Amino acid sequence: MNRGSVRRTAPSAPVARASDPQARAFWQRLRRDAVARYRAADAHARWHARGKLAFDPLYRALLADGNLVGAGTRLLDLGCGQALVATLLDVAGHHVARAAWPAGWSRPPKGVHYTGIDHAGTDLCRARAAAASFTRRPGLFAADLRQATLPACDLALLIDVLHYLGPDDQEALIRRVHAVLPAGGRLLLRVGDGGGGWRQVLADVVDRSVVAARGGSGVRLATRPLGDWLALLERCGFDTHAQPMHRGTPFANVLLVARRRSSGA
Repeated sequence: MNRGSVRRTAPSAPVARASDPQARAFWQRLRRDAVARYRAADAHARWHARGKLAFDPLYRALLADGNLVGAGTRLLDLGCGQALVATLLDVAGHHVARAAWPAGWSRPPKGVHYTGIDHAGTDLCRARAAAASFTRRPGLFAADLRQATLPACDLALLIDVLHYLGPDDQEALIRRVHAVLPAGGRLLLRVGDGGGGWRQVLADVVDRSVVAARGGSGVRLATRPLGDWLALLERCGFDTHAQPMHRGTPFANVLLVARRRSSGA
């Protein structure tokens, strides 16, 4: 292992405590406004946004931890779905402009250049409906991630995506992301820990059910134990640390924060 690599599980970034009534009320307003952006889409888009923002800790972490998304970032969201990350960032910008922001949270980043790529045309239609009211219009493109041309970026997201690809395609995609990041650029991945026991088994069952509900069948999920995910990122040129990202859920999800090494590292 390169001595610059970090293979440890770090605690989640500090956020305003859920028990704080003011912070809780703020988050509820933020969620409500983000869901409302999908009013021009369909009921599924609103249901999905409401459920994700209510129960998935990732979205709150992206806002509360100023180290994850910086001002002026060129953000590439691979497997973006209905672009909920872009919607949340735009809504947060409106809230902070009204000075309605909880103490202890990092201010939302300004001037983020968002590009989302997804193969699902229906989800991209939902994303475009929400984006009609954005301050800064995102770039939204339909493509298979295995063949898509990736633009240069400072931060790439692969959130709950890689396990739908085979092992070789996983590595190929990570190497292509590495190629479009500058030295020090970051890749955020949320993956399931294949060594997570019953939690990961449950996650696989849920994922297969979601694919079946969308008309798919016979999907094979390619999960890896956490150590194997870290080893994959290392050989693809990233230094990585891991932090749990499953609080409040029954799953074995982990957020991997991977930083691109310089070519000489």
